[in-house]
Amino acid sequence: MFIAWAVSSWALAFTIWSQVRTRAGKIGLIFLIAAGVGEAMASAFDINHALHSVAAMIGILSLPVAAMLISASLSRTEAWSAARKALLWTANLTWVSVVLMAGTFILLIVRYTQAGGEMTPEVAALPAGVIAVVGWTNRFLIVAYCAWVMMVARVQ
Repeated sequence: MFIAWAVSSWALAFTIWSQVRTRAGKIGLIFLIAAGVGEAMASAFDINHALHSVAAMIGILSLPVAAMLISASLSRTEAWSAARKALLWTANLTWVSVVLMAGTFILLIVRYTQAGGEMTPEVAALPAGVIAVVGWTNRFLIVAYCAWVMMVARVQ
């Protein structure tokens, strides 16, 4: 899944490169390529590997920047003006998903430490009262990211 996601990010960057005319939009394309690097790394390094976290940082942080810069640039052109609302809505959804995931991760850590849990790499079970919805927000993030890529590809 991660390698297909990376290829789709790179293919999208290649496909829309000539249609993105602003400097900010071109920077967004660089971030989209970087997001693809993070996605490809995630395919090579599983969640237990130290580089999976590096991959996550590259991919998770690069795509919302790319989505916002590229969408703002494309929505100003005549060819993309009809899709302006969808471009900006899905681009904003990417960073909203990051905020939600960060919030639920903070909530998990706070509740876990308050419940007496020790922050170790291997946790067998969560103590009572710990809210662990970060997995759901992580999946929402992936859906939001893919939705933006698919929407831009569809309009293209």
